[in-house]
This record gives sequence, C-alpha cells and structure tokens, in this order.
Amino acid sequence: MALVHLTGYVGYVLKNKHNKCYGQISRSAPHITNSEWTFELSKGGLFIPNESLLNTVKCCENFFSRLSDSELINRSNIIEKLCSRIIAETVNFDRHVVMIFYKTRIKIRIKKMNTKEDKIKSVKRVRILCRK
Repeated sequence: MALVHLTGYVGYVLKNKHNKCYGQISRSAPHITNSEWTFELSKGGLFIPNESLLNTVKCCENFFSRLSDSELINRSNIIEKLCSRIIAETVNFDRHVVMIFYKTRIKIRIKKMNTKEDKIKSVKRVRILCRK
C-alpha cells in the first residue's frame, strides 16, 4: 500500500514538472478500485497512479530493495547508476520516473537509517546514565 502512495507522489511530481499524465487526482477518478484506502484518506486531492507507472515503480523497488545500507552510502552517483542499470534491463521505462522514484526512495531509506542510529545512541546514553 505504501508503494501505491509513493507512486502517486512520483506521478504528481511528474505531472507538475514535465506535464505528463501518469494518473488522476482522486476526486476525478472515483471509478479506480485498486486504492480504496486512498479514497478514504484523500478528501479529493491525492494522486492515483495508473497501472503503467505502478508497474514501473514496482520494478524499480525490486532493484532498490536488493541494496544494503552500506552499498547505498558508499557508492558515488548511486541514483545515476541505479537508473542506468534499470533502464538498460527494461527498455521502455521513462528516465524521469526512475530518477524521481530513486531520489525519493533514497531519502526515505536514509531517514530510516538515521532513526535507527538515533535509537542506538539513545540506548547507549541510557546505559551510561544507569551505571552512574
């Protein structure tokens, strides 16, 4: 479900930046059934991606999920490398879609890594305070 929302964000950004249609705003697409939860939350303003965009993002997510945290941090130009790799394997993907997806997905992963790091540090601080 979260991937559908991320795909909606990618489609919305592309709609605004590149004037391409990758879906519809939820208030103008009540017939779309694959995202009932989106309609519950939406109040008419969330972007609902089309199947083509959703399939592209699912394929990109498969590539991305194979990366470890250390690979993500230690590689230079990771977005370009991921884009080149997926576009080489799948000919019909739009480079803008892939770029925006990977930029957003990397931000989410790094935020998760930082949160995990903060939790570890706070546990260490509590242990040090408890020893005193």
